[in-house]
Parts: sequence; structure tokens; C-alpha cells
Amino acid sequence: MKKVLIIEKDMIFREGLVQVLKKEYSDVEIDIFQPSRYLSDRYHLCLVDVWSYEEHYTVINQLQMLGVKVIVFLNSFNAEKDKLVNGALISAEGILLKTMKIAEVIKALNTISQDIQYYHPLVAQLIIKQLKKSNKKSIELQRSSLYDSFLTQRELDILQLIAKGLNNNQIAEKLTLSPLTINSHMRRIFRKFDVDNRVSALVYALKNKFIKIN
Repeated sequence: MKKVLIIEKDMIFREGLVQVLKKEYSDVEIDIFQPSRYLSDRYHLCLVDVWSYEEHYTVINQLQMLGVKVIVFLNSFNAEKDKLVNGALISAEGILLKTMKIAEVIKALNTISQDIQYYHPLVAQLIIKQLKKSNKKSIELQRSSLYDSFLTQRELDILQLIAKGLNNNQIAEKLTLSPLTINSHMRRIFRKFDVDNRVSALVYALKNKFIKIN
């Protein structure tokens, strides 16, 4: 049975989420967050609106430390994209928009339940745009023995160049390698990150601090 915690101030949207979850998942158990209640239950997912995420950040951080997958709903992409630019939401497993169709929300929830991050395309593209705007000195690779054992030096080099907006042919020219060799390295990075595209790879790298934007 999946246990879901909803932290949402908008009663109409909150009830809509409850109905969608109950209709889609027969074994779901749903709790509505109450600030005065001690959270002793183990949850699989936490669905939270962006304002509650900030207001109850300590609680949400504790949930994440327990392995709960947190999914943030933005009320408006344009109004709240500053929170994405400054990285305030990057620790979330998913960032969705309240304007998404029900089928899209269900697809996102199923993806996240399989331990794969899901960011709405507008969110992912904004992150990529910010990376491309960053100058050479502002993009840093975070190095540690753990990361060194996870990615090879060549994979780290390629990841850094992807973050600067270079395509595979440009990376090949920069590293004096063939495009086929770059493609092979890219596939290995995707496999290690459990993703299937460059955007998801960069989101994963940001979330797990392989890349830092100053």
C-alpha cells in the first residue's frame, strides 16, 4: 500500500488531488498534513504546493531524510521561476505545474515512484538555460572520492561541457575525440544516472551536487 502525504493550502486543489489518487491507485492511503500532528507514519510520497514547501521546509527536509519522495506543485511557472533559478527547489524529486492535465500528473507520479526524477519540461528547460548563461568560472564540478569512483574523469569532463551548452560534436572537437566516442560516454553517463536524455542528466547532476552554479 502506498502512503501519500498532501501539504496543500488550496482546498479545491487538495481535494482534486485526493480524488485523482483514489481513482488511479486502489491501494493508496492519503493523509492531509496538520501542523500540530506529529508525523510518525512512513510515507512514500509527499505532494506539496510551493508556498507550503517554504513554510514547512523543516518538516519536508525531515521527510526527505526518511526517504520520502517530495513533489512540488507550482501555481504559476512565470510567477515562481525565481525559486527555480536560485535552486531553492532542486532537492525535490519532482516539480510539476498545477495547470498540468490529470494524465500528465499521473505519468509524473508513476515515473517518480520508479525512483526517476520528473521535472515539468518548462522547469527543466529553465535549468538548462541557466546553465548555458553561466560563464566558465561559475560552473564547478564537485569532486570527492565517491564521485571519482562513480564517474570517470572523461565522463566528468563531458558533463562539465554539457553544462556549458556544448553539443556532442562541439564536445568531440573540444576533447579531440570522435562524436561516436562522445556518444558512447554519454550513454554510460545516462546509464549511471538512470536517465535517458541530456536535460535529465543535468537535473540529476545539479540535484546530486555534481555541478554547482555560483
